[in-house]
Amino acid sequence: MNRLTTKAAERIANNLVEFMAADVPLQQEAVSFLYNWVRRPDGIGTSKMYFAVWDMVLKKYLPKERPVLFRSCWRLSKCDIQSFTGKMYTADRFSDGHKGHVLICDTKEYLQFEDAASAEHLLSYFPLSECVKKAPTQFPESFREMCEMEDEYIVRVNYNWLYDLKWNKKP
Repeated sequence: MNRLTTKAAERIANNLVEFMAADVPLQQEAVSFLYNWVRRPDGIGTSKMYFAVWDMVLKKYLPKERPVLFRSCWRLSKCDIQSFTGKMYTADRFSDGHKGHVLICDTKEYLQFEDAASAEHLLSYFPLSECVKKAPTQFPESFREMCEMEDEYIVRVNYNWLYDLKWNKKP
């Protein structure tokens, strides 16, 4: 599944939102999408339609949980949809010896003005690893373990609401 049509992207986005919000079964098309996304680090090599799916999901889905999320990167990206982790040690592992930035997203603060009743959200995140955990029979065990270890979240990024810190160099 490298190429997605607009209709397929809409189906996948709607299915992901409904699966997380209303316990609708996860379709094979959405399973393949998630599998392909996770297998490519930071979305490298994915088409613009993959980001379009996440854009649709993040506009419709507003989770109830408010974790603190982390991202390690060499430099700040202009991409408005990025992968974060819920575990600081995972961000440390991706830092390549504490080089570059660590972004911190306190979702309680980040989403304080988002209304659950709103039809479209400007800021949101999607708990990708929770989605995979919620559908254990549809993913191989090794894939589920990898997702649990990375604790990945897809976040619509607004740098005005994130903490941007420089890593201290490891001795």
